[in-house]
Amino acid sequence: MKVLSIDIDYIVDNYLNERYDGELRPWFNKTADVWLYWWMALHKTGEGESQYHNKGNFEFIEQVFLEALKAQPRVIFSTDHDDIFHFVEDAEDIEIINIDAHHDLVQDINFHEGSWGWYLWPKVRSWTWVKNKWPDGGGSTLTKEPIDPKLKIITKNDWDTIDFRPDLVFVTLSIDYLDPKFWWAYAKLKKHFRRHITSTRVPPNKDGVYPRVWPKELDEEASKN
Repeated sequence: MKVLSIDIDYIVDNYLNERYDGELRPWFNKTADVWLYWWMALHKTGEGESQYHNKGNFEFIEQVFLEALKAQPRVIFSTDHDDIFHFVEDAEDIEIINIDAHHDLVQDINFHEGSWGWYLWPKVRSWTWVKNKWPDGGGSTLTKEPIDPKLKIITKNDWDTIDFRPDLVFVTLSIDYLDPKFWWAYAKLKKHFRRHITSTRVPPNKDGVYPRVWPKELDEEASKN
C-alpha cells in the first residue's frame, strides 16, 4: 500500500526555527500550551501570518496533492494526524511519504499525532519524510545516526527523484498545533479535491457510496473549525 500523507504544519517552518527554539521557548516550556504559544508568536509580538507562512512550501504541497489525484487514490481529510492509523493499520508492506514539519516517529507508550508512525513501523516497508527547515522535527532514535534503513529523509528540493502513485492520500490540519490563521491551506486543498470529484465524476461503488470522498464523520468534524 502506498500512502501520501500531507500535514499542513509543513507550510510554517519559520516559527519552528526562530520561535519554538528561540525567544518564545520559555513561554512554551512554562505552559506546554500550543495555543498560548501561537498567541504569543502571532499577536503579542506584533508579527503576522506572513512571518511564519512559507509560500514555497504551500505551493509544493499543493502541486504534489494535485499530481497525486491523477492516480485516483482514496482521499481522506482529517483534523488530527493520528487518524491516519485507522485507515492503514490492516495493510502490509506500507510505503509512506510523509510531508510534515515532524517525522511522527516518536517512540512513546502513548499513541498520538507524534507517535502513530512508530506504532505502524513493523508494517512499514519504507518511510520517506519530506521535512521543512526545522532541523529536528521531534526526537526519535529512528532518525538518529545510524538512520534506520527503512527511513529516508529528504526536502522538497529532492522531490524530482520521487515517482509515487499513492493508493491513499491523507491530508491533516493538525488542529492542536496550528493557529487558525493557517487553516486556509487545509481548506484550499479540500476545495481542489471537490473540484476533482466534480470534474472526474467519480462513480459510486456497488453500494452507491462514493469511495473517494472522505468519511462523513471526519468531514463533519472538520466543518466545525
